[in-house]
Amino acid sequence: MKPQTFIFTGRSGVGKGTQAALLIEYLKKKDTKKVLYFASGDGLREYIKGTKHSHKLAKQIYDTGGLFPEFLAVHNWSHFFSENMEGDEHVILDGLPRKLCEAQILDTAFDFYEHENVFIIWMEGSRDWSTKLLSSRGRSDDTPENIVHRLDWYDEEVAPTIEYYRRHPRHIFLEINAEQPIEDVHNEIVQKIEAAA
Repeated sequence: MKPQTFIFTGRSGVGKGTQAALLIEYLKKKDTKKVLYFASGDGLREYIKGTKHSHKLAKQIYDTGGLFPEFLAVHNWSHFFSENMEGDEHVILDGLPRKLCEAQILDTAFDFYEHENVFIIWMEGSRDWSTKLLSSRGRSDDTPENIVHRLDWYDEEVAPTIEYYRRHPRHIFLEINAEQPIEDVHNEIVQKIEAAA
């Protein structure tokens, strides 16, 4: 099996991290290649623990539910790539890219690392359904105000990125119904990956 890249995208709270973990298990059963996993939210939450000026500014954005600037998002995953890519691994990305310009920069990374098989796994769930999930998961940044703000900027900023991937000639776009039981979502993802591979 050639190294493959999987990008999980969709509204906050639709289960991207859960499905990424299940896909990692699936890949490890099928192949001996290493699987690299990177979640943009985890990386940025780790970043704001720092004590430098940049970390403090980023924490202010995080605390108000804002969207991190593109340069910081790119730094987040590009640093991970440069430190961890070895050349023969599967890559799973969770929650990135968000803005269109970030998606275009990410494509240059795929070219650089010669990752041609890029699957875009768009987990589609309604705004109301996402709101219920976010409200119930108990994370400190999931305040009602932050939830509304994150879902608003998804509609405004992330939706154009989804359309970019939907029309991309080299990537494989998979639309997944996120509003079903976890195992059913996983089975749909696997079936569509195998059908497209």
